[in-house]
Parts: sequence; C-alpha cells; structure tokens
Amino acid sequence: MTAKLTSEVENLGTAYRARDDWDCVPELLHKIAALTGSAGCDDSAFDNGVLLYGAGSIGAGALEYFSQKGIKVLGFLDDTPGRESSSYRGVDIVPLNFALRNNSPVVISMKNWIVPAAKLAEKGQRCESFAHYVVRTDWDRLETVAKDILSDDRSRLVYLTILKANLLSDYSLYPAIYEDNQYWAIPGFQYLADPEAVMVDAGAYVGQILEEFVWRSHGIFKKIHAFEPNPKLHSALQARSCRLIQEWALPEDAITCVQAGLGDQETTLDFFESGAFNMAGGSFLFSQGKQAGSLHVKKLDQYLAGGPVTFLKADVEGFEMPLIRGASASIKTHRPKLALSIYHRINDLFDIPLALRSLVPDYKMAVRHHTPSQEDSVLYCWV
Repeated sequence: MTAKLTSEVENLGTAYRARDDWDCVPELLHKIAALTGSAGCDDSAFDNGVLLYGAGSIGAGALEYFSQKGIKVLGFLDDTPGRESSSYRGVDIVPLNFALRNNSPVVISMKNWIVPAAKLAEKGQRCESFAHYVVRTDWDRLETVAKDILSDDRSRLVYLTILKANLLSDYSLYPAIYEDNQYWAIPGFQYLADPEAVMVDAGAYVGQILEEFVWRSHGIFKKIHAFEPNPKLHSALQARSCRLIQEWALPEDAITCVQAGLGDQETTLDFFESGAFNMAGGSFLFSQGKQAGSLHVKKLDQYLAGGPVTFLKADVEGFEMPLIRGASASIKTHRPKLALSIYHRINDLFDIPLALRSLVPDYKMAVRHHTPSQEDSVLYCWV
C-alpha cells in the first residue's frame, strides 16, 4: 500500500512540478484528497474533535492551531515503541486502533505524511495531512497573501512552490527556488549603514547574523540587541560580540546580548534544546530533544520601552507570532525592516503576513527561500 500511494503521489508531483499558476493548488488538493479518502470530507465532523497522527514538532504546531480554532485534540496517534500510555504536551498518546474505534477525523501531523496515510488506508481509515487541512480550510487567507500582499512575481513563485512541496511531501522542489543571502536577499536589505540604526536579532544563535549586520553596515550603527535563550549559545554569542566590539572599535555598549526569548508576555517557559548538532538551538514551542529548564521570555515592546528599532530579524523556532504580538507597538511606531522566518509552521505562511499588514498597511512584502531543503523561508517587509 505504501509503495502504491508513494507512486501515485510522485505521479502527481511530476504533473504539477512545472505548474506556476495559482489554480493548480485546488486541483492538487482535490487529487490528493481522492488518494487519502478525505475527498468530500464533512468538516462538521471536526466539531467533536480530531486525532493527530505524530507526536512531534509538527504535532505541537497542529495542537496549537486546532486549539486556537476551538477544535479539541482528542489524542496523538503514535506507534513509536516506548510512547504507549504516555502524553505529549498534555494530550494522551493513543494506539492506532483508537482511531478506528473513535471514528474521529485523523490529521497526519508529520512532514512525510505518505507512510502513515498508507498505514491508515490499509485499515480503512480516512485521513489528510496537516498541510492539506490548513491549505484547504485557510485557502482565502493564502490567496489574499499571494494575490494582494506579496509585491513581486518571484515571491508568488516561491510561495506557490513552498505550498506544493508541503502538499506533496516533496522537498526536491526547493532547490529550484533556492537563493543565497539569507536575511539580505532584497536590495534594500543589503547595505544598512546608518548612524541611527538599531537592530534586534531574535534567535541570535551564536551571532553569525549579528556579525554580518556589522559588516553590511560597515560598523555604522547605533545599537544591536541580540536575544538568545539557550545558555550555551548565549555564551558563544557574548564571546563573538566582545570580539566584534574590539575588532571594529565599537563603543562598549554597541551590542547587548540578552539571555531570553521574545514573545507576547514577560514570563518563563519550558525550553527544549534541539539535540541535533545544536543547529536549531532549541524552542519554547516544539518539545523535542533535551529539556533545558524554564528560561526567560520578554516582550520587545516592554524591553525597548518606546525606543527605536530599524531592523528586526527573527528565527525563533515557531515562536514568531508571539514575538510579533509582543512587538506590535514597536512595529507600528517605527516600521522597521523585517526579515522573519515563516517555515516552522505552515499557517505562518499567512498568519505572519496578515498580522503585519494589519499593523503597518504600507509594508511591502516579499518571500525568498534560502536552503535547498524545507528550512529557511523568509518574509521580508519594508516601507
């Protein structure tokens, strides 16, 4: 069954890979639904709750998404040995046959949805992927972003390709839209020398983007505020900042490193290290990897206390929307250039642009993709 479904989805990928018209997405959704048995799905069935297949990072985002829509997540289906009779983010992990007894909609909260879809199909269980559900039910928002908000044809092509890659679970589509200069790909972001410039680096990691800002501004800026909650990475960030201050003969207070995340309230939250070569650093949202304890989260509006920001870069592992809510006054008042990650959660593709358009209607927006895999899609905003 898995081989058959994989082949059928690959055939769809071949047919739709070169399509660059927006209308191809509803067609693709309909054909995938026919393969997974979810065609003609009665959305009223979700009134009684939903089961999520996959208790991982996608599952964490799906849990939050459905909760915000008022749809109860009844459980996580997960056959991973050792996870039986446990829970994930406060929701029970249940065996696969629970779905058959419960007769609730099943949404696959995994990037590669084809294998679990085939497993469910063998048992006669209809399902759809989380990406499929989001695109299907939030189609009007996606269309608004693509047709009314994005400012150039390149952005619309990148946006369409990201959607197709998620629907088809085919990440070989990404190399065709890859380009270099992450966070600096738009012309107005490439040269930033300004004696009054104030950068906020959210998710500063070990300071590599901060250092590039120093180079691109030729050391001509007023202040950098760098936020990194992970203790080990924050220590490396501080070391780099001290070196840059010395090498560029900057004022001692030119760079401030803050061991905290940015969100929509001043609090402490459980933080989870990625456990994968330190590449992501960790997350307040996606509880995978080693728990690093409770770490501080700040509101940017409260931290800046009305002070300026001219450039805000954020890659905060799915915490971008809370960051925006906590920075809304600063964004509305100062209208900074923004370079924000929108790849951690598929609903970020529309939630983030629409939220920013409501704050600053004059923002021009573009999307670029900066790796040959699914990571590092960036929304650029400027006035």
